[in-house]
Amino acid sequence: MAKKFQDLSPSWQMGVMGVVPVLLAVAIYVYWASPIAAERDALTAQVKTLRAQNQANRIFDQQRQKNRARIAELKQQLGELSAIVPAQEDSEGFISTIHNASLTAAVHIRNLVALPLVEHEGYTEEPFKAHLDGAYFPMLDFFGRLAHGARIVNATIAQLTDPKGGGQGHFTVSPTETVGVDCVLTTYFNSSKGTPPAAKK
Repeated sequence: MAKKFQDLSPSWQMGVMGVVPVLLAVAIYVYWASPIAAERDALTAQVKTLRAQNQANRIFDQQRQKNRARIAELKQQLGELSAIVPAQEDSEGFISTIHNASLTAAVHIRNLVALPLVEHEGYTEEPFKAHLDGAYFPMLDFFGRLAHGARIVNATIAQLTDPKGGGQGHFTVSPTETVGVDCVLTTYFNSSKGTPPAAKK
């Protein structure tokens, strides 16, 4: 016959009172706390993984920014080098450079003739035979402008003459013009030895 709780001895009552909270705690842990703890552990592991990925992505992003800056720097350098030594023949651009320098320096180009290209290993010379006349200091200014321009220009002076003759067509020599110059103006462009040059117009 079952006994009521009040019929139990004090020691049994104390034992039951001590066991009940333990059983409740076990039940709460098994049915409520344990799944939460498992979910917490899973979330903690996921957070660690995400942090590691974020750190890797942060390093990758920093490296990507450095690479972009380096690419931009190399593009700028390539543009500067292309201006100094073009990748291909640019006769019109070079003639325009000579013409602009002569106008600025007040020097007259009386004759300008393209000479055959001279190929070397990795680059090609593009020479032009020219006859110029003008005053002495403007002539120095003209050659100085070519020397300090964007493209590499080599000027080989064949001879200094008086400003009369040596050119093409009819022109009037000003009394202020004191010197004539026969020279070869040479610029360069990139090429491989043996590569046929572009056809001249």
